[in-house]
Amino acid sequence: MRLLNGIFPALTIGSTLLLYGLGQSTEDSPTTKPIPLEILDQILSYSSKDTNTRLLNDPLLSHSAAKYLPHPSAKTILPNWEFELHETTTIFTQQKEWDRLLIIWRQLAPLELWDTVLHSVTSLCSLQSATANPSRTRGSVAAECTGERYKRFLTINKYRPLVSRGQRAMIDMTSLTVPDWEVAFPLASFANGETMDTLFRLLHLTFEAPFYEGKPVQFNDSTELNLTDLTPFIRVSTTMTALLNRVATTTLWKLYHQGKWDHIKHYLDRAIVMVTQGLDDHAHNSEVYRWIETLQQQARCIITFAAIGLNGPWVDGVMVRMDQLDQLISGRNVGLAFRATLSNYLGELSTRGFTKLAKWLEQKWPNLPDEINPFATITPVSPIFDKRYFYLNPIDGHLYQAIPSGFLSPLPESLRYLDPNQPYVMGDFQYKLKNDLQTLNLQQYVHTNSVPVHHMTR
Repeated sequence: MRLLNGIFPALTIGSTLLLYGLGQSTEDSPTTKPIPLEILDQILSYSSKDTNTRLLNDPLLSHSAAKYLPHPSAKTILPNWEFELHETTTIFTQQKEWDRLLIIWRQLAPLELWDTVLHSVTSLCSLQSATANPSRTRGSVAAECTGERYKRFLTINKYRPLVSRGQRAMIDMTSLTVPDWEVAFPLASFANGETMDTLFRLLHLTFEAPFYEGKPVQFNDSTELNLTDLTPFIRVSTTMTALLNRVATTTLWKLYHQGKWDHIKHYLDRAIVMVTQGLDDHAHNSEVYRWIETLQQQARCIITFAAIGLNGPWVDGVMVRMDQLDQLISGRNVGLAFRATLSNYLGELSTRGFTKLAKWLEQKWPNLPDEINPFATITPVSPIFDKRYFYLNPIDGHLYQAIPSGFLSPLPESLRYLDPNQPYVMGDFQYKLKNDLQTLNLQQYVHTNSVPVHHMTR
C-alpha cells in the first residue's frame, strides 16, 4: 500500500484500478474476484465524494462496492416502514418499485431473505444436469437453470461468503438476547400486531402477482450475491411469499413468548376482516383461498406454541376466531373449514414427535371429524409452518430457524445451533453451494492441467 499511497496523486482512478488488474480477462478479473476492501478503502480516501459515487456505481466494481453504497439502516427504516409498504401497490409490475422495496428488505430481514434465495438456488440448480427442476406456476414453466448458468453463478460469486461459506445453520430462537434479535432479525424484533396486519396485506399482493399482465420484475441485486445468471427463474413473488411467511412465523413465536395476547387477538380479528373484504371484492377465488390457508396455518402455529406451554386460554382464544372464519367461508368454495383439518393437524404433531401434545389437544377438542385423505390434496392438509426454514424440537419445544452461515459473523458465538446432519431435522437441508464450488474448481483444475495422450500408430 506504500507504493499506492505514493503514486496515487499523480494517477487517475482508472489507471490506479488498472494497476490492480481491472479489465484483464483472467480468472482473477473483477468479474470473478472483488477488489480487496482494504485497497478500495485507500482508493476512496483519495477521491472526491462525487468521484466516489461514480466509482461505486461502476458495474466493474459492483462486487466490492456494496458496503460503501448508501443504504438506510434498519433503525432508520423501522419507524416508517409500514407507511412505506402500505404505499407500495406496484412492486410486482414496476421494476423501480421492487428495487426500492428490496433495499428495505435487505435491511429488515437479511437472514431470512438470503436463506430463502439460496434455498431456491439449491433446489433449482445443479452441476450434473443440463436442466434442473423447472418450477411450474399456473401452467407456465420457469426459465431453466442450466448447468452453464449455475457454473457461471458459482464462478462469479466464489469469493462471496454466502458461496465460499455456503452452509446453513439452524439457530435456536430462544438463545437470542434482545440485542441479538435486533442484529439478526431487525423486523421481527420490532414487530407487533399491527406489523402482522401489514405482512398479511403484502401476502395478498404476492398472491395476486401471477394475474398481473406484463413482464415480471427481476430480482436484481449484487450486494451479497451476483444473481445475473439466475434472475430469469428466481420468482420475486414466490420469494416474497416465503419471506413474509417466515417473518410472520418468527413474529408470532416472539409475541407468544412475550405473552402479548392482545397483539395476537388484534391481528387475528383484523385478518378476518381483511378476508371478509377479499371475499366480497376479488374475482379470483384462488387468491382468497391462499389467504385463508395462510391464516389457518398461522393459527396452527399459535396453537402449537401455546400447547407446548399448556396454555389453554390462548388455544381457546384462537379457536373462537377460527370458528368465526369457518362460518364466514361456509358454502363459498374457498377452502377447508379449520375444524375439518384438526384431526390431520394432530396427526402432524404426532409425526413430529409431539404425541403428548396431540393427546392434550385432543382432550380439548372432542368429536373431531375424521382425517382428510392427505393424498387428495397437493399440499399437506395441516402444515404448522414451512419445514424448509423451521424446525420445532420435540425434546425441548424450542423453535429453530435456518440461516446462512455466511451471515454469522455479527452474531455472538454463544448462540445455540442444531446439528443439521441429524436425520430428524430435514431431508435436504444444506445449500450444496460450497460443495458444488469445490467440485467445479476440481473440474476446472483437471481440465486446465490435463495432458493429451497420443497413441502410437504403425
